[in-house]
Amino acid sequence: MIEWQFEHFKTFTPYEIMQQAAAALLLYEGESTDGTNPKMGRLTEELTINTGHPAWMPARENGNLDINTEGSVFRNKARLFSAFFICVPPDLLKTEGYGKQIMLTGFGKALAKGQIKEADFYRFIIQRFQFPHIAYSDYDEWVKSGVVIRPLVVILKSLVELFEQKGFSEAYITASEVCKWLQPLEDENVISAVSSILDGRKTSAQYNYSSDQLRKISEMLAFLAIAGYVYIDSTGNIDKYRLNLIARHPKEKTMFFLQRTAGGAGTGTSKTKVNVIDEYKRIWEES
Repeated sequence: MIEWQFEHFKTFTPYEIMQQAAAALLLYEGESTDGTNPKMGRLTEELTINTGHPAWMPARENGNLDINTEGSVFRNKARLFSAFFICVPPDLLKTEGYGKQIMLTGFGKALAKGQIKEADFYRFIIQRFQFPHIAYSDYDEWVKSGVVIRPLVVILKSLVELFEQKGFSEAYITASEVCKWLQPLEDENVISAVSSILDGRKTSAQYNYSSDQLRKISEMLAFLAIAGYVYIDSTGNIDKYRLNLIARHPKEKTMFFLQRTAGGAGTGTSKTKVNVIDEYKRIWEES
């Protein structure tokens, strides 16, 4: 089994941060990402100003030297930009005969220009993030395994299945349950895994994983919480990531639970029925 990888920079992954980061990157497209390029310093300033995030370069102890020993923001954040499909991964650039440079993907350019809405940004990442992923060092290992899997989709499918089988009270998942039952899957069929999760809860099964193993999964779950698909329940001893069944009706603009039919009089439109579970299922049914 190959462990799932995910970025641990969760404060950088909200839409408003990534959209402004992409806009800054587009200004420097084609520039060398080498730390000796003085424009990389200006890019870091642009990223900080545009996004309001102060930590694009890590704070490290440089003794008495009042200089930036990190060089380029791409030394620390290249994988973040590649993992989220904003920039072409450095390894792919090398394979295609390009040097170390900033090259945005089509998605990255559209995001930079404000052509992608927040909900569409998260939906795109959830649908497209899969292993093998060329941004990660275990890409060849995944290719060799023959497994192709979208972990964010697998988590959402599992939560929907838990809800449909056992209702709202069981429509949650923990990082350790993901490690134990979802991470070993070789495809996106979650039925057996969900059965095992429910069986484990009946016996209060305990799963022992290292903090590093759990962190990677927790970052993935946190991204789903940032995207609004789950919410974090921290009222117990461990965090539970519960399926979010509250949404805003597209016509009436009211918040509702699970399902609502609204529109008609007062909106100038016919009534529209919206079911949160059906909307979630479209993520994997239409991709």
